[in-house]
Amino acid sequence: MTNKGKTALLIARIIVYSTFGPFMLVGFLFFGVGLYSEISIGVKSRGYEETIATHKYDSIYTFEVNGKRYETNTHVDKGSGNKERIKVKYNHDDPSENVSGFGESFSFVLIGFILGASMLALCIWSMKFAKSIIKANF
Repeated sequence: MTNKGKTALLIARIIVYSTFGPFMLVGFLFFGVGLYSEISIGVKSRGYEETIATHKYDSIYTFEVNGKRYETNTHVDKGSGNKERIKVKYNHDDPSENVSGFGESFSFVLIGFILGASMLALCIWSMKFAKSIIKANF
């Protein structure tokens, strides 16, 4: 490959990576954050019992254990809509230690994987396409 070809390939790399790279990084960041959240909730709630909580207001839900009421916060935005009932996992010995919202981070995992993987595929395909054009012309 000539010097012009090498320069053209370098320019193509800069264009492709600066175009698709940030989206790929954001996708894999979403994937990582969502996966970490799901794993940490799973580890924290290991051995917890499960019950149903009812919607109280905003993102606050109440549930009852042995005749006593407890509250939990799902950390769901008001605008995303609240369900009337959700599953809650709680520590049998101390129900104030509870976890709700498991499975909510799965959308982060899915969107992150799709975005990251598709941008990676576009980077690879674009570079192969650029190399073939450059080799044909230089």
